[in-house]
Amino acid sequence: MKRIVMSLVAFILLFTVIKPVVGLAEINEGDFGDFAEAEGISPDTLEELILTYLGKEYTEYNSIDDLKVELGEKITEENLNELMETYGFSSRDELMVELEYQDGYDKSKSIEDTYIFINILKHALSWEEFEGTEITDGSLKQWLVDYEMTLEELNELLTSNGDSLSNYQYLEDLEAAVLGYMFIDALLEGLAEFGIDRQELENLEKHISAIDFDDPALEEKLLELEKRADNLPEFESSSELTDAQMKEIVALFNEVLDIYQMKAKFHLTKDGSKKAISIDELMVLESTNGADLLIELYNKQGELLADMIITAEMFGSDLIDKVTEPVKTVPKPLVENKAGKIENKEGKAINKTISGGKLPNTAGNYAEGVLLGIGALAAGAGLLFFRRKNKDVA
Repeated sequence: MKRIVMSLVAFILLFTVIKPVVGLAEINEGDFGDFAEAEGISPDTLEELILTYLGKEYTEYNSIDDLKVELGEKITEENLNELMETYGFSSRDELMVELEYQDGYDKSKSIEDTYIFINILKHALSWEEFEGTEITDGSLKQWLVDYEMTLEELNELLTSNGDSLSNYQYLEDLEAAVLGYMFIDALLEGLAEFGIDRQELENLEKHISAIDFDDPALEEKLLELEKRADNLPEFESSSELTDAQMKEIVALFNEVLDIYQMKAKFHLTKDGSKKAISIDELMVLESTNGADLLIELYNKQGELLADMIITAEMFGSDLIDKVTEPVKTVPKPLVENKAGKIENKEGKAINKTISGGKLPNTAGNYAEGVLLGIGALAAGAGLLFFRRKNKDVA
C-alpha cells in the first residue's frame, strides 16, 4: 500500500509542473545566476545559449549538475582540436567558415566567446532549422492511414476538444495534439467508471490553475512531503503499521489537500442513506457491509468541485486492477530530433482505462481506494491544466 501513498504524492508532483517532462525540482533564478557568474558569463547570455541550441528553458533542468552535463566542458584548445578531428576540419579557419554557413557565426568573435561550451558548439554544427512537415491533402491522407483514422474521426476528435484542423500548419503539431486528446479521452473513459465526468475535471483544473506553483515555499513543502512519504515502510495492510505511521499517512493526505486548498468528505451510502466517515476510520475499515464509498472534494469556500463513487463491488473486483485493451498502437509517428531532422520512431500503446491495484477486504484497503481515486482525479485535472496552458502559450 505504500506505493499508493507514493502514487498520490507523485500525482501531486506531476501536475505542479507546467512544462513538459519536468519534475518538481528545477533550477531557480538565484542558482542559475550563481552558476553563470562562476562560468564567467552573464545569465542572459547563458539563458540564450540554452534556449537557442538546446531548445529548453533553464528551469526545465532538475539541477545545475544536470545542466552541466548537457552543456559539456567549456571550450578549450584541447577539446576544440578533438572536435575538429572528429568532424574532419583541418584548421580553425575551416571550422569558422562552416559555422558561418551553418549558424551565421560572426568570424570577428572567437569560437570560445561565442559558443562557450563544447556541446553548444556541437549543436551549432548540426543545426538545421526545422519548420515541420506541411499539412497538404497528400501528407494528411498518409498520416490518417498511418493512424488508422478517417478525416471525419479526426475532425470529431478535434471539435470535441474545442480545436480545429485549421489551427495547424504542420503534421508534427497536429500529431502532438491528437495524442494528447486521445489520452484525455481514454482517461475520461476510465474515470467514468467512478462517476467522474469532464465537467468535474474542468472544475478541478480551474481550481488548480489559481494556485501559484512558482512559490518557492510551496515547492519546498511538496519536496518535504515526498521525502516523508518515501520514509514510510512497505506494507500491504494498515495492520502492519504502528499508530505513529498511521497518523503520518493521514497527515500526509490532509497536508496534500491543504496545499491544494481543498477539503475531502467521505460517506458510506447504501439504499438511499448516507453516513459520514473520516479518513482515520477508513484507514482501519475492514468492510463497508455492502455500502458504496462516496468521496467529495470541496474548495475552501465550501463549493463542490467533484465527487466520485467507489462501489462495494469495486473493492472486491478486478476493476481497479485490470489493464484493458489499448486505444491503438501508434504507428511510427513523426518526431523531431535534437538536430531538427525528422525521423521515424516506433509508437507505444495508450491504455484506454485507469489501472491500479486490486483492493482485497483487509484493513486499510479502503484508504488505498481513496488515494487511488483522488490520485486519478489529480492526474486528470493536471493533464487538462497542462494542455490548456500549452495551448495558451501557443
